[in-house]
Amino acid sequence: MQTREPSSQVIQSLLLCAALLCFFLLPPPASRPTPLYARRVREKCGMKTRSQTTPKPLNTVRLPPVESPRTRSRPKPKPETRKKGTLGDLRRPKKPPTAFFYFMEDFRKTFQEENPSVKAMQDVGKACGEKWNKMAFEEKVKYYDLATERRAEFEKAMAQYNKKKINGELSEELE
Repeated sequence: MQTREPSSQVIQSLLLCAALLCFFLLPPPASRPTPLYARRVREKCGMKTRSQTTPKPLNTVRLPPVESPRTRSRPKPKPETRKKGTLGDLRRPKKPPTAFFYFMEDFRKTFQEENPSVKAMQDVGKACGEKWNKMAFEEKVKYYDLATERRAEFEKAMAQYNKKKINGELSEELE
């Protein structure tokens, strides 16, 4: 098969097209304004020049806000805190511990007998928590029963306390 060489007219037209494309696609130098027809060609083709592309964002440093006299923070008055152990609080019944704390009392005694070298409460607490999590529910029942008994006693005592408080008997005892 024979290959034809392109004619000189074809070569000239290809070179002209390439020159026109370069002329329309590349931005003009700053000294020469872009011809109007070149702008129209770019707009129709949907092409963007370097100046039309979005610039990269700059790295900015955030400054602390400037305080104006209106926004200047004023020292807030501290709310009055109640004193620990006021008379009303001393008469109130104390909440009973949970089943875990009853277990912890027994466990601490046995653990310290078995491991006299361990004196850090953190180590004792970790060992106690691990054993509590590994225990079966049947083993925990005695501690749950003890906790529910104490909780019932607390609720009775709390009901009596609330009655005295409503009737005003507690305020008379203060005087």
